[in-house]
Amino acid sequence: MSLYPVIPMDDPQTMAALAGQFVGLGYGILKLKVGSDPDTDEARIAHVRDAVGPGVKLRLDVNQGWGDAPTAVAAIHRLRRYDLDLVEQPVSAADLDGLAEVRCAVDVPIMVDEGCHSPADALAIVRNDAVDIINIKLMKCGGLYRAMQIVAIAKAAGLPCILGSMGESSIGSAAGMHLCLAQPTIVACELIGPAFIQNDVATGYEFDIQNGWGTVSDRPGLGVKLR
Repeated sequence: MSLYPVIPMDDPQTMAALAGQFVGLGYGILKLKVGSDPDTDEARIAHVRDAVGPGVKLRLDVNQGWGDAPTAVAAIHRLRRYDLDLVEQPVSAADLDGLAEVRCAVDVPIMVDEGCHSPADALAIVRNDAVDIINIKLMKCGGLYRAMQIVAIAKAAGLPCILGSMGESSIGSAAGMHLCLAQPTIVACELIGPAFIQNDVATGYEFDIQNGWGTVSDRPGLGVKLR
């Protein structure tokens, strides 16, 4: 399954340089961490877009940073000139009504992350018609079983999911990759955590950071082995 990298929030020039490196490796999708304030965020996005050109999909992860719906709506309208692929968690995790307000007011897909920890959260999100896509993280929701429940709720509502990352080891990443490949409504994957871990507790998670591709092993279980 194809993977895509996340660019940490930094000054515009640093983010643009890192984005250019990933695109040079062949990545066509980048997630940018933003959310300090709309003015600085626009500078970050503008630098990245200039660095990578028009053909790369840019996904914004605001991490609740814009706070409320009016601020988020104004920011998204302002930033849509950069051809955004989606915007993740633009408002506070607790503000479900605000999330729904943003989704109704903009034409850029809206994704929930911090606002969805459990199947109950997913059900409330679906009932409020609050998002276009759900970000599932195994470490956030409590493992494979609850992740599968969230996938089922999203699927019943016609919503796709992505499998996000919290920098998991090869164990958590392998579990997530198995889930991705078993659930066709999980349409994207961010599981490159082991690339940034110096003392990973396991080996055997099969992914190619150079080409942005992950696979599952034919070994028993998750296909990983403790060091």
